[in-house]
Amino acid sequence: MKLLFSLAFRNLLKHRARFIFTLIAVSLCGMFFFTNLTIIEGSHYTMLEDGLKSFGKGVINIYHKDYKENPGIRNTITLDKEKIEELRKIKRVKRIILKLATAGLVSKDENTLGVGIEGVNVPEILKMGRIKIIEGNYPFKDSFSILIGKKLSELMGVKTHDTVLILTQDYYGSLSVDFFKVGGVFVSSSPQLEKFTLIMDLKSLQNFILAHDMMSEIGIFTEELYAGEDLIKDIKAIFNDAQVLSWKEDMPDLKQLLELDSGGAWVVIYMLGFLVILIIFTTIFMNATERTREYGVMMSIGAKSFHIRVIVILEGIIIGILGGIIGVILGFALSFPFYLKPLIFKTEMYAEFIGYSEFRIMSRILFSHFVYTFLALSIFSLIASFFPARRISRLKPAEALRHV
Repeated sequence: MKLLFSLAFRNLLKHRARFIFTLIAVSLCGMFFFTNLTIIEGSHYTMLEDGLKSFGKGVINIYHKDYKENPGIRNTITLDKEKIEELRKIKRVKRIILKLATAGLVSKDENTLGVGIEGVNVPEILKMGRIKIIEGNYPFKDSFSILIGKKLSELMGVKTHDTVLILTQDYYGSLSVDFFKVGGVFVSSSPQLEKFTLIMDLKSLQNFILAHDMMSEIGIFTEELYAGEDLIKDIKAIFNDAQVLSWKEDMPDLKQLLELDSGGAWVVIYMLGFLVILIIFTTIFMNATERTREYGVMMSIGAKSFHIRVIVILEGIIIGILGGIIGVILGFALSFPFYLKPLIFKTEMYAEFIGYSEFRIMSRILFSHFVYTFLALSIFSLIASFFPARRISRLKPAEALRHV
């Protein structure tokens, strides 16, 4: 085998310029292949992260068994501190967001608007970066304080320390009306959140609408946004009477958007694969054709068709392996700057689908990307060299010796 490998490498070096140009072309394809994988992974990760932040969802979400079909204030989960502590003990659980959501009206002087009202553990959503307080201070001095989005405050002409009237329906179906102080103004990359949502402490909203110890949902964040099914099973074991959904089940539109985006990206990858096969096939076919008489001599002195086939295939594999090594190195060099500093674009089109106005192009480099790129180029080279190898190995020695 060592001799066959030496012969294959020698054949490639006989035409060094052709070999070098082929290697450069394959390496560049490998570089773009690797970079495309990291950009797909990074963009999807940020799209998922932005979507979860925008809609206030966790990687895994827990609801009352009837909440998704009828998202009313009556279909809520009773807060069980023991179960929450059990959740926190799960190693991969990074953050737990407790939320009570309802709708209502907010009024200031002659301005009245319909808004969503969220009662949350505010320190947690500040840590996750869903909002950023730009005016006022948290924690609030009293329970009758709210956070209001900058765009909403501008629409209503409301500032920090102003008082607004909030009207909504309580847990028992009656109207709840009270005055609240604007404790702070927040900004968010989510236009919907900043324009149509009021935020207050979970306990304050529970008391306001008489939904004591009630929650609409529990959002669970993990170290990795792609949670495994085993974690969902562990959570279902704790909340066996509730509905436990992964983000894919809870947000099917976001899942479909990511799949659609993946489809376009994989078309590019397939095209790169076809280009690699074409480049290597052309080089190996030319090399094999030029050495037909040489292979005829080898077969006439005892070399078997199998040996000739292996030599030709090894030529392609050598190009694929070297191109793969150089390609992943170049791809890493091209991807790493996007990992350190993502490109950020503000677009309303992105906000319509994801809820965030900032679209980030970034790379997310995984060990699997090195493996996939290297294996892909190796397989492509094997495919490209198979036909020339088969053609040459099937020639008879006399026929090969007559070749000009």
